[in-house]
Amino acid sequence: AYDEAILLAERVLEINSRNSYLRSLIAEWQAKKGSFNEALKNISQATSDQDCDSICLARGLIVYSLAAAHEKEQGNIKEWQAHRAKALKFLEKALAEKY
Repeated sequence: AYDEAILLAERVLEINSRNSYLRSLIAEWQAKKGSFNEALKNISQATSDQDCDSICLARGLIVYSLAAAHEKEQGNIKEWQAHRAKALKFLEKALAEKY
């Protein structure tokens, strides 16, 4: 289901590539299915846009938390720590934006 949803959402992004809400949603879905490289790329782009709201920031928290958990499972401690730190920063930002 995630693959189909991602495909449909990417078609919409072809029309409006600056839709941070949709790009952050795609990143969350990618992370949930284990496509971390794509998820991190998309969440980075989504959260760099000016229209990234608290929901977008919360999705950053989700993506980086999932990526951190994956890295910890793999025994990649430095990557786990880096992703965990990013997740905590997104938590702070989302809360500051009244999420």
